Amino acid sequence: LEHRERAVLDAVASGDAELLRRTAHTLRSMSGTLGANELDELSRTLELDEFPPGPATLEAFESSVRSTREVLDAWLASQPETEPSSGPISVS
Repeated sequence: LEHRERAVLDAVASGDAELLRRTAHTLRSMSGTLGANELDELSRTLELDEFPPGPATLEAFESSVRSTREVLDAWLASQPETEPSSGPISVS
């Protein structure tokens, strides 16, 4: 998530509209899979709206990424630790 956020911000800073669209499209897929609806909608806005996005859109995007990361980090911290697999899993 951090890598994609940085790619969005770098694309805007460098004036690369196509990179922004591709990265935002990938973020839409990721956030949709995670159920991060706000981030999904903001990624859609970045992908489809005019370039460059306005400051309010970028601020909302960064805030949404931050919130999504906090929720994911909390969820991961709540999961029990598991032992590493000792070999391949047999599927019958």
